Amino acid sequence: MRSKFTSTGFIDVSEIMLDQNNYRLGPLDSQIDCINIMFEEFGPKILKIAGHIAQNGISPKPIVISKDKTNNRWIVRDGNRRITAIKLLNNPAEAPDHYRRYFQTLQNSAIPGMIPEKIECLTADEAAIIEYTTLEHMGPQDGIGLVPWDLRAKENMQADLEGKPLYPIGSAICGYLEKKGVTEAGRVSISNMQRLFQDTEVSKRLGIDWDGQRLKFVANEDEVFAVLKEIVTDFTKKENKLRVRDIYYPRDRTKYIDDLFEHRGFKKPTPLGEPDKEKHTARGKPPWDRKRVIQRNAGLPTPNTETKLNTILVELSSGIDVRDATIASGVLIRLILERSVDYYAKKNKITFAKKESLANRIGKVADKMKTMDIIDIKQHELLKKMSRSEELISAHTLNAWVHNSQYIPEPRHVCTFWDNIYFFLYTCWKWK
Repeated sequence: MRSKFTSTGFIDVSEIMLDQNNYRLGPLDSQIDCINIMFEEFGPKILKIAGHIAQNGISPKPIVISKDKTNNRWIVRDGNRRITAIKLLNNPAEAPDHYRRYFQTLQNSAIPGMIPEKIECLTADEAAIIEYTTLEHMGPQDGIGLVPWDLRAKENMQADLEGKPLYPIGSAICGYLEKKGVTEAGRVSISNMQRLFQDTEVSKRLGIDWDGQRLKFVANEDEVFAVLKEIVTDFTKKENKLRVRDIYYPRDRTKYIDDLFEHRGFKKPTPLGEPDKEKHTARGKPPWDRKRVIQRNAGLPTPNTETKLNTILVELSSGIDVRDATIASGVLIRLILERSVDYYAKKNKITFAKKESLANRIGKVADKMKTMDIIDIKQHELLKKMSRSEELISAHTLNAWVHNSQYIPEPRHVCTFWDNIYFFLYTCWKWK
């Protein structure tokens, strides 16, 4: 198929027209309409593309164009968003009114040579272009089309780039099972495994211990292995396959494990013996005296699209030691709180003033939750404290952690703050 395409050589960007019959946007009357509608549909994405081009140059993925038979002009057939971004980086005056200053700023701050004035494209006859477009945009098509990466592929790349996986305990268990020859572990949804096994009660009943770095067995390994193998089979079999909704809430996970042990004949793994003295001592510690801010059973039901937030959650649950990075942990908690409040507000059409304080925003969200009867009176009163200055549960405390150069929180304060607001954060993501 590649032999059907030829290079156009370098063409001035100004000579390339956007496709007024773009499949994504439908028939449009003019180039101005193309740009305006493009921003209505893909505004944030175009801004991201433009910012990336200004700093890194255009991507190596080809832009496909063809000659319009009526006026002999070059028309974009694949790559309209990139061409839009490049055109506006070269000439910010063509951008919609409220984006012109943004593109002017990008142009002024761009790395020299990154914004192309001429680009090399590929062209072919109509049949070849349609064939290429079909492969690019009509899904996997039994493997001949573009196959998007699943969570496992993204997980592997993140682990390679950053040295830490997005779903640590899920990855560890699947990796263990793959080494033991369980092929289903290579196909199972890694996020489902993370949700199930990060539940402390589930791990405890299965005889698994996860210290944030390594997977350990505190029960007979052969018995644990048999149960784990059955679990990944349940989530990969063709008929009656389990899905995230089947283990979404703690009660669902408990019911599932109960079924394994009580109705499906699996033996509850036999404990390996008495824990050592250090573990006995740890049981007597207060809940705030811990290494990680987020304990294994205190994750949030955030969607996979919240990549940055999910990364922060992983760092606080398996990466950052709050005793060594107390201020950083506090700042990350504030980011989680702000994003959770904004997410809930957007989903429930709660409006905020332009510079409304975090305390007031929390108060509005709390009021909405109370009217919907998804938090009780005591929880509502606790959240209302965020507008005052009570230690540990106030926006004043958070602001001091971030902005007061003299205020350094103690690890126990950070952990206690998280524990106190966890129900609120969970509710923000659980209730749409």
